[in-house]
Amino acid sequence: MKILFENLKVKPFFKDGKVISLIYQNKENNKTKISIFDSYLILPSSLRTLALKYKVNNLKGYFPHNFVNENNLNYEGITLDINFFNDISIQEYEGVISNYWNLRGELIHYFTLDLKSLHEVLNIFIKDIFNVENIDITKLSTNSAISLKFFRTNYLGETKLHFIYIYKLMLILVRIQKGPFPQTLNGETISYWTIRLGKAIDLTLNANLKL
Repeated sequence: MKILFENLKVKPFFKDGKVISLIYQNKENNKTKISIFDSYLILPSSLRTLALKYKVNNLKGYFPHNFVNENNLNYEGITLDINFFNDISIQEYEGVISNYWNLRGELIHYFTLDLKSLHEVLNIFIKDIFNVENIDITKLSTNSAISLKFFRTNYLGETKLHFIYIYKLMLILVRIQKGPFPQTLNGETISYWTIRLGKAIDLTLNANLKL
């Protein structure tokens, strides 16, 4: 990450105070871009669980996160004690035991498996979505963005124009709740206590509102 920041222009995109994507651009060539998304915002589950669910070829490996520090990166020897590993059963631990265990090599192998596993999961997920909804989600970065794309593309139908008015209605309801009361909408008096949602929708769809 440090190397990317030092050599490329970085443009982060935030939502609700969280980074949802990073766009990297070559400092000498603006046409070259690398987009990085957080897959957890689309598939909010552990990679191990997703890999098993989607039955991919490359399953997530095991690594002694509790052991690693800047002073032991060159460790070589027998496999570390099970207490250094997280979420691993005795049977799974026995499957990784070795008399010659190289920390750097295992770290590279662990990261490689992570990338391959996630790549397989996302490929299956993206293809499934396209086959069911006929939508390409490769440029969408969150679950909510995908859901909105579904709705607007395949389910909104002839009411697409009304989508804008429903949004305006939401703003009206917020404004009404803030008072003062009563208020007038399209010539009719409404208040916090007497407003009827159906009537408000009818008024909204027929009003030329300026909010």
